Amino acid sequence: MRADLSPHTIRYYEREGILPSVARSGGRRTYSETEAQLVMCIAALRRAGMSLAMLKQFAKDFGRISKCLTKGKLDEVPPSVAQRWHDMVDAHCRRLAADLAELQTLLAFAENLRGQLKAAHTTNV
Repeated sequence: MRADLSPHTIRYYEREGILPSVARSGGRRTYSETEAQLVMCIAALRRAGMSLAMLKQFAKDFGRISKCLTKGKLDEVPPSVAQRWHDMVDAHCRRLAADLAELQTLLAFAENLRGQLKAAHTTNV
């Protein structure tokens, strides 16, 4: 399984304390199963638009929640960690909804402009 993180991004995350610096073999990082799971989670959260601060918090909390994630039992996550993550994900969802509304407005503008340009082009031909 690949996380699709560039070597540059992995080095940056290591410097920022988001990912652990791990042993290398033949120039490639060698992750334990738990470390590989963290890398995959961090990659997924970043693709979802989570901030670096949120990634750092997730990495900090990961040791406490990795077994719960592996077992698929999020109800066993410590309440303080669950509440912190609920609040962060809730704020992120609200931010994404606002971004989506703005993108829909921009898309409508671009589609309108495209239609006008096509109409102008076909009448001038």
